[in-house]
Amino acid sequence: ANRRMRRTVLTLSLGVGALILMGQTKTASQSSATQEVRAQKFSLVDAQGNSRAVLLSTPKGDVLLSFNDKTKSSEARLVLGAGAEGLPFIALRDKDDKLRVMIGLQTGTPRATFHASDGRERAWVSVEKDGSPIIGLRDREGKARSILTVGSDDTPRLALANKEGKPRFVIGGTSDQYGMASFDSNGKLRAELETKSDGAPSLVFADREEKAIWRAP
Repeated sequence: ANRRMRRTVLTLSLGVGALILMGQTKTASQSSATQEVRAQKFSLVDAQGNSRAVLLSTPKGDVLLSFNDKTKSSEARLVLGAGAEGLPFIALRDKDDKLRVMIGLQTGTPRATFHASDGRERAWVSVEKDGSPIIGLRDREGKARSILTVGSDDTPRLALANKEGKPRFVIGGTSDQYGMASFDSNGKLRAELETKSDGAPSLVFADREEKAIWRAP
């Protein structure tokens, strides 16, 4: 009887051990399987089943995380992304799905653009590769009409242009002088007032060919 009991205990022990090993193997398998989830698109929905956030990879290679409108779940209001070249950006859209703000890196240059209700860009802020900051304003046709910058020589400049994009008025300077210049509708310099580094002023008027016709002193 003792011998049969020992055999029974041994059999039960082997069975329990096998179950433990199976459980460990299953747990280890589940742990390794959940370390990575592969997909091209993930959607987060609300209680009504509306898509509120989407993480996806586009055929062009862009990776986007978008947050959608509550009532129009197909329209993204906020998009965080990285382009195929790896350049990040943030886009804000209004309730009519028009782009209103874009912030990102364009060819390595940080830039923020601001758009009207029709989606057209009206203003931008950027820092160029030489370190020069720029603030620009556009008209309703998208043409740059006013630009404020501090050049690579650390001197400020303000330029105003007409609707054809021709300069009409510029104020600013270089490392040794400051002044302002006025241009005609064809972008020709017609008048210039400047003060040199020694404080000496100069005023020049020019003809249509930009030749000086009067100067003081």
